[in-house]
Amino acid sequence: MATWRCHYALNLLLMEVTDESFQINRFLDSTVPIHVLDVMEWIRTHYDQPLSVASIAEQFGYHPTYLTNIFKKYTGYPILTYVNRTRIAVAKNLLTNRTLSIYRIADMCGFSDEKYFMKLFKRYEGITPTQYRKAFHQKKVNLT
Repeated sequence: MATWRCHYALNLLLMEVTDESFQINRFLDSTVPIHVLDVMEWIRTHYDQPLSVASIAEQFGYHPTYLTNIFKKYTGYPILTYVNRTRIAVAKNLLTNRTLSIYRIADMCGFSDEKYFMKLFKRYEGITPTQYRKAFHQKKVNLT
């Protein structure tokens, strides 16, 4: 019975996140040029690699300054903020797995420095990765 409740709660959460994602994508699709959407998609699939404005711009044949300006104009974020937010979102998912170390998660998300990852995670989420992991598992236990 407890497992069923946990699955039910997770499915509700997944549906909520999916719905929110569709709404955001609909908004973006109608207002953001296709070449910016292409850059966003490329970042989402290459977040685990070392990324810089210059390397992303080179991938698409743009000048780094042009890419920086056009990306921020249409997304509201500097490109490296988008890269880091993407990485942190993936890290949050990986933190639900207790067997992965913080160091390993940082590496899997494209951070070469574990301390920088922890600092950035706290800046974006307001808590450390370890605190996030503990909070997630406490909530999971409370569902049973």
